[in-house]
Amino acid sequence: MSINKQIPAEQWVEFCDTFTNGNKGRLIVLEVLDPELGVQTPVKDQPLWSLVYDPVGKGNDLTIEIGRNEVAYGHTIDFPNELWQEQDDNGKAIALEIKAEGGSQTIVRLL
Repeated sequence: MSINKQIPAEQWVEFCDTFTNGNKGRLIVLEVLDPELGVQTPVKDQPLWSLVYDPVGKGNDLTIEIGRNEVAYGHTIDFPNELWQEQDDNGKAIALEIKAEGGSQTIVRLL
């Protein structure tokens, strides 16, 4: 059984830092569900570099960075409005779901 937990927006900066520290290097699958473009999977079995939330600098975006020794790919979600974390029974993160304005969803599955 898994547990879904919504992360309040005012905690996103701290959550992203903590999430990065605990999961850097874990392999992920990144899925994007867009109302206009359909389902895309731009990342499969690649290591997480970081999760970065910038509420003011570039206009309220959340970036998922991929790479081993440096950032090789970045996926930016503009104007996110919901962030959910799914955990297993032991409290280990197994997925993130980020919803954004316009109806798109980005899912990060941790392997």
